[in-house]
Amino acid sequence: MAIREKYIEKLVELFRAYMKSGKSLDTFEEVRYQASQLGKKLLEEKVPLDWIIGLYIEAVRRLKREARKEEALDLASCGNLLLEMVMAYSINFLRNVEIRERLRESQERFRRIAERSFDALFTLDLSSRITYASPAAERIGRRRLKDITGKPFHSFVHESDMPKTIQALSKVLKGETIDALEIKLLRGDGSLVNVEVNASPIIRDEEVIGVEGIFRDITERKKLERLRRNLRRARGGKNPGTFHTSTAFLNL
Repeated sequence: MAIREKYIEKLVELFRAYMKSGKSLDTFEEVRYQASQLGKKLLEEKVPLDWIIGLYIEAVRRLKREARKEEALDLASCGNLLLEMVMAYSINFLRNVEIRERLRESQERFRRIAERSFDALFTLDLSSRITYASPAAERIGRRRLKDITGKPFHSFVHESDMPKTIQALSKVLKGETIDALEIKLLRGDGSLVNVEVNASPIIRDEEVIGVEGIFRDITERKKLERLRRNLRRARGGKNPGTFHTSTAFLNL
């Protein structure tokens, strides 16, 4: 009842403000604006739309009870202010519905992309804990997603790559981006996987609130790079024109 009484009093104030204004256009425009803002406020506080009619009726009844005989109650103007409230409420309601629908569609598109992506998407909080990991992280890390989320990112990094990982995440949390960071992750089965990480800060209201990024399995790429290096070394020997099939340089 307290919230209802608060808005009834506000409506009474608006109606009185207009009736005492001398009915000037400028004053009416100001009162109309206040009425529209009141409609928005009612929506923000999740007051049902049908309440507005009830608030209006009660405010008019109160004005009638309190009015002196010589005062004329301008119901037409009160009705105009009611219309402003309802329009502001409805327009902002529909706008919010549209925003929520767009957000839902955006989230659904992101979910489909994340689920189908061969690369793993992830987000971290300010303490570098994993707040989200896409299904690809489960495949690459050979761990269940529930065993990944909530854990510090660096807890999955091989100790040899720990310093550069911590340094890189520190840079992102300061607002920088990192590209093509190559590190080794510890899989759930005890093996290692080479990954390439790209990450950027999540910024809201000009402040970094987390990290978002993507990492991909580059184990096969690293094997091919080693193979090419071994081939170059083999061809750079005494008989560069001879191709040896010795497994010495194919040892991966």
